Amino acid sequence: MIYLQNARFVDPNQYDECWIITRSIAKLPANIQSSRPYRHVPSLAPDPALFNKARSWMMCHTLEEEWDRYTDMFLKHITKDQMAIDALNELYHKSFTSDIAICCFCNSEKLCHRSIVAGLLLNAGALIDCDPGYAKYQWNVRS
Repeated sequence: MIYLQNARFVDPNQYDECWIITRSIAKLPANIQSSRPYRHVPSLAPDPALFNKARSWMMCHTLEEEWDRYTDMFLKHITKDQMAIDALNELYHKSFTSDIAICCFCNSEKLCHRSIVAGLLLNAGALIDCDPGYAKYQWNVRS
């Protein structure tokens, strides 16, 4: 099963795998550094331009109002990136055999790309512990 976690607070030892879905891991928290190996998967993170745009919206307290726009931009990016598609397929298949934490540093899961990734997997039928409303994000699983 897949679980959504904040990288600052996750206990990676509770999971078979811990995937860090950020562009950079320059400041990886000690809880992750000192645990079993983690996997950095930048292909499941927003590209730098979109990340900076979201950060600007967050600083201006408008991210919630811009969320649909952000989601559309992120989905366009992730569904055209072969490495991201491969990672999503891998997560889908592993959800039936392993416990995997998907982590980034956003405080609000609902306003984080984790929710979009989770929704894609949930809608595809993966085993994932998340808000059922995230299934609104569409993706077709490839074998």
